[in-house]
Amino acid sequence: MMKLFRFLLLLMAVLAGAVPASAEKRIALTFDDVPRGPGTLMTTQERTDRLIAALRQAGVSQAAFFVNPGHLEQEWGRDGAAHIDAYVAAGHVIANHSYSHGWLRSTDTAAYVADIDRATAWLQGRPGYRPWYRFPYLDEGGEDVAKRDAVHAQLKSMPTAFSYGDGRPGKRDRRELRRLKGD
Repeated sequence: MMKLFRFLLLLMAVLAGAVPASAEKRIALTFDDVPRGPGTLMTTQERTDRLIAALRQAGVSQAAFFVNPGHLEQEWGRDGAAHIDAYVAAGHVIANHSYSHGWLRSTDTAAYVADIDRATAWLQGRPGYRPWYRFPYLDEGGEDVAKRDAVHAQLKSMPTAFSYGDGRPGKRDRRELRRLKGD
């Protein structure tokens, strides 16, 4: 884990010096699956403290932490709300990563959307909350374009205003065009 923190610090230092301050380009630094369980090298509290310190040391004023409120029901997650609050107190923002972190490709669409709603209910009104959604596992339904489109339509109608998943809309769109053409 320390190697990961050192790598992140080095990467952020390199990137910070590589682009002039006046440049328009930006990087969004995000963390999924918050709160995280304990690792073999550190407790959940140590992870939170070290991550906040590493971000501060690297000059990162704001990162986004994508939250799974269902983790709070785990034995290791019982103090997770305090860790989430610590990220926000350090200037970072929180967003929706679903309640239970399920795969869209293996979940009924209505159940999947209800899971997003459940996480949104926990997040709304909390300091630092942004109405963003990141698909767990970056899974937008695999080859099931109809399921993906149904969830996207639901997301557009919800307080969760921004969604993204596997980051490959060009690939998906080309695949859908081939399907429509019968290729």
